[in-house]
Amino acid sequence: MLYAVYYRFFNKLNVFPTVDDLELIVDLPGLPSMSLKDLPTFSLPTSPFGTFPRLFSDLFQSLQKFKWVLGNSFDHLEKDIMDSMHDLCPIKPIGPLVPPALLGQDKELDGAIEMWKSDDSCIEWLVQQSPSSVIYVSFGSLVTLPAAQMGAIAHALPETKPFLWVVKPPEFLTPDGAGQLPPSFIEETKDQGKVVAWSPQSAAS
Repeated sequence: MLYAVYYRFFNKLNVFPTVDDLELIVDLPGLPSMSLKDLPTFSLPTSPFGTFPRLFSDLFQSLQKFKWVLGNSFDHLEKDIMDSMHDLCPIKPIGPLVPPALLGQDKELDGAIEMWKSDDSCIEWLVQQSPSSVIYVSFGSLVTLPAAQMGAIAHALPETKPFLWVVKPPEFLTPDGAGQLPPSFIEETKDQGKVVAWSPQSAAS
């Protein structure tokens, strides 16, 4: 799904919301109708990620040069989407693929790409918790939540089980407070949870 959205967005094959029309509904073949809140980060009218949108744009506009594009999916999972892309791009589903570490194989063979250095102290903290007792909160490498949503999560988590919360490094914080924790949150919850900038995802899961 993500590939289909970005391919059509960066090749300007469909109309997407702009700063002048944030309410536009996006209708793409093989996908349900999507509003602004449903779209992936790099297709939004504004993005806080610097050169990433330009890199994505160059990548998706160059795909016609390649003989195949291999995707981590399979026909029965996303048949309508795959069918909608066949005439546009030579995509071939070869999944599902999972990291070797999740199959009990050597972690060094994992092959996963980490965007930032992981904080392995969270693993030490996790093994001290009871099995299946920790809430793991992570919105991935691209999503930056508004300050109000960060505050809502910060308010709710202390009322739940122990938690591990992945919050982006300081360089990704914005002046409007997006992605930022309440000032005293880490100190006030240090006995119940742990906050890290990035976790070793396969090991943490």
